Amino acid sequence: MTLIVIGANRERIVVAADRRVTATDPAASGHVLHDHHCKVAMLATDAGFYAVTFTGYAWHGNVHAIHESGIPPDGEFGTHDWICNVLVSSCTDQPRHLAWVALHLAQRATARFAAPPLDGLGPPKPRLSIALVGYEGPTSARQLVGVTVTNRPGTDIVPEFVAVPMNFDPLPQLHLLGSTAAVDNSARAAMLELLGDGRPLNALVGKVVDVIHVAADSPAAKGTIGKNIDVVSLTPTSGEAPAFYVPEGAEWKSLQPSFVTSTTTRGAYVMPGMQSWHSTDPADVSNFAAWPRVSRNDRCPCGSGKKYKMCHGS
Repeated sequence: MTLIVIGANRERIVVAADRRVTATDPAASGHVLHDHHCKVAMLATDAGFYAVTFTGYAWHGNVHAIHESGIPPDGEFGTHDWICNVLVSSCTDQPRHLAWVALHLAQRATARFAAPPLDGLGPPKPRLSIALVGYEGPTSARQLVGVTVTNRPGTDIVPEFVAVPMNFDPLPQLHLLGSTAAVDNSARAAMLELLGDGRPLNALVGKVVDVIHVAADSPAAKGTIGKNIDVVSLTPTSGEAPAFYVPEGAEWKSLQPSFVTSTTTRGAYVMPGMQSWHSTDPADVSNFAAWPRVSRNDRCPCGSGKKYKMCHGS
């Protein structure tokens, strides 16, 4: 399980998710399996751009094979990579709006998880919720949109995944997914107040991180919430999407989440995410040699959120 926090006002969207992976059975020995599994990604189509995250079933395979990057070794199943691959196929050939993408994702999730998988990877009835939130439409009239693809729209797991639209009227709005019982009403009110005041991004991220940390210590969380947190922010008027990795007890680090692109001009592909850097300063190029090969219009690997040509590729 994971706690997802999605906050939106007129200036931006902030999406945060912790990295914890836990055993299906909370009573199992070694309940906490992993605290370094990134559960956020980005999606860009001809229709818009979105942040993607999930809570619930994250991994199946040999836990001891998990390494620091959080990327499944060969033969293992990871929900993060599966989602990215489905998003590429769902947007191919023509512009796809979020409603269509969510419907396709729900159909594919039902086929993959509703019955015991043919490849034997994964439990027969996993609990999974996937959130997609972002902006659609021309620059002058972009609309805030969001949807949750889930097999638990209520209190019980259902056979088929459904797409549930998020309500963003009026703004500000706050949406929580996953281990939500661990977040009390005062914490929710405090986040909404900051969103309503139009505070700077750092203030919003700091508050969300504090709330997740407190929730992680709550008995209601039952150990399912971690304190290593990924955060992505989107704005309607800018192509930048700053992303941060906030490890417990350490300074924020820049993050490049996996980036799914499916457009008529740039084609369809997934640029795998990179583990966080040791600085949020875009001028820090100490790890430049380890960066993946990117085109000039891709996001810069430094995590600034800018296009490579406008950042380290200039």
